[in-house]
Amino acid sequence: MHAYLIVANDQNLVEDEIEKIIKKNKLARLDYSTSKIDEVRQLSSFLKLKLNKPTAVVLQDIQNSTEEALNAFLKNLEEPQANVHFILTTDSTQRILPTILSRCQIIHTRKKTQPDDRQIAPFFSEESKKRFEMIENIRARQDAVSFLKSCLNYLHIRLTTQKGDLKDLTDNISVVQKSLTYIEANGNVNLQLSNMLISLV
Repeated sequence: MHAYLIVANDQNLVEDEIEKIIKKNKLARLDYSTSKIDEVRQLSSFLKLKLNKPTAVVLQDIQNSTEEALNAFLKNLEEPQANVHFILTTDSTQRILPTILSRCQIIHTRKKTQPDDRQIAPFFSEESKKRFEMIENIRARQDAVSFLKSCLNYLHIRLTTQKGDLKDLTDNISVVQKSLTYIEANGNVNLQLSNMLISLV
């Protein structure tokens, strides 16, 4: 396949993926904009020329392109030159035409957003504002599940080692377990995590 769509919300990750594709396929790089129909027409005119060297045409942030521009660009994807590789980038596939998605190899890449085990203890001791900041980037269901399971593991260890009144711990275990159950049952990740934070003791 000669067309790639990189899905990422971090420019450093985008550039890393672009360079990987270029290096792997030994491509020259040309950057174009396709936000407007006139820009797509200019690109189409350029692509009528025969390229002697394998070339990556990089089109970034195509979610900002008009539908008219994307429809015009689609013709280039349907009948690409042998020496042309398209590398498209976006922060979301939701605003990309299905016909474009179907013609691209989609590469999802993102920062690791879930806190690791070393961050779990501070999470339960921070004020509410800090807690929201720590989970605001957890969007993927599996990341949320992993995070909540780490929370439960931490709380259960506390339960077996802490002396005295354990009510707050057992209440928090119930709150986290409830959120985990809902998320695993396809509940809204952001909503369930927010509800959990509000309910933590």
